[in-house]
Amino acid sequence: MNARTQHYQLTVELRQVKESVLCFMHTLLLHRSLGKFTYTLDNSYTLGSIGVTEVPCESIDVTYVRVNSPELKQQLEDQVNQFINDVTIAARGIANAECAKINDGIFTHGTDVLSANVKIEFFTKKKKSQWRFLSTGDECAVWEIWELQLDIVKVQSTDGVALLREKVSDDLSTIVLSICSLINKGQYIPKMPNNADYPSVFDGSITDCQPYHYRILWPGLAAQLQASHGDSSSNLLQNGFMKKILKDTLSF
Repeated sequence: MNARTQHYQLTVELRQVKESVLCFMHTLLLHRSLGKFTYTLDNSYTLGSIGVTEVPCESIDVTYVRVNSPELKQQLEDQVNQFINDVTIAARGIANAECAKINDGIFTHGTDVLSANVKIEFFTKKKKSQWRFLSTGDECAVWEIWELQLDIVKVQSTDGVALLREKVSDDLSTIVLSICSLINKGQYIPKMPNNADYPSVFDGSITDCQPYHYRILWPGLAAQLQASHGDSSSNLLQNGFMKKILKDTLSF
């Protein structure tokens, strides 16, 4: 299966990364989550409803809409926080290599710091073979990918901060509108499953909604820092990636 892929780019300060990523991801999950299924027969079900809520950002002049599910919100934030941690380690490692000091996301105006890609993949789980030696490795069939390239810059002056805030707000709003326009146009979506196949399509661990199976990935960040600097912070970053890879593997 060829997964549909959409790519976006955004220039931000380090302190704007988390809200930008959450806005991006929550907008997608809003369109990729349904109310809970209640099966009456194997192929017959009733569909529950889901609520929505508005979220105003603090570092960006944007308000976005997300599914009103505390469990989904926490599940997503846990993964995004891992990404933020790795980005912070990478940015500070690069700054240390350049003998510069980073103060909690406030950078020198006009200087590029780091480019980091983060993506959300929607997938179905493959039925596992009873013969382990026939396994092909990845037990997921990815059907949709949305990728956000974050170009993180240093900003020092007050005017620079204000200009970047305005730019990020405009660009992120454009991305959200683009997602809403494209997400339901001529794309493949797994058919509604029967009761037996439900676990292969939806995440049933959340009690108040059911998103399609998804995962958040940020490939290349550790390798980029290792190749460029090879300092001690890259080892911390690699450890973070290894913990995530192990966690994702055990969850399937």
